[in-house]
Amino acid sequence: MPRSRRAADRWRARVTEEQAPYVAAVVAARPGLARLFREMEAGGLVPIDHHGHGYYLLVDQHAGDPARKYAVGDDGGLYWAPIADRDDDPARDAHTWVIMYGLRWLALDERGRLLARWGEELVPVADKVRTDLAALRERRTRR
Repeated sequence: MPRSRRAADRWRARVTEEQAPYVAAVVAARPGLARLFREMEAGGLVPIDHHGHGYYLLVDQHAGDPARKYAVGDDGGLYWAPIADRDDDPARDAHTWVIMYGLRWLALDERGRLLARWGEELVPVADKVRTDLAALRERRTRR
């Protein structure tokens, strides 16, 4: 959480009405993404260590743009790359990711779960992260 109540209020004021459900969906996706992170780690994919936290730096295979990078953390959080220090409030990290990733690449299903655009299709964010992790594993094994 921000260091002061005033800073926290300013941050909350920056979360727009349009962004708020996406921020909530990113936070809600964390437990499933944390399980996916642990699966990859157990399968031998070594994460980057940054300030005592593990991250996989991923290229977004869905966007088709090799410059479009993000990270999934050992806490299941989605982070914009380069990896920033974590905040004490997962919603702040989620908000940063939503802003940087861009709403045009995201959607919500009827239950409020986060979806990612893949061309004309919408896929659950866990499937998107799984695809990007598989691509990372493949790149690392080719080395």
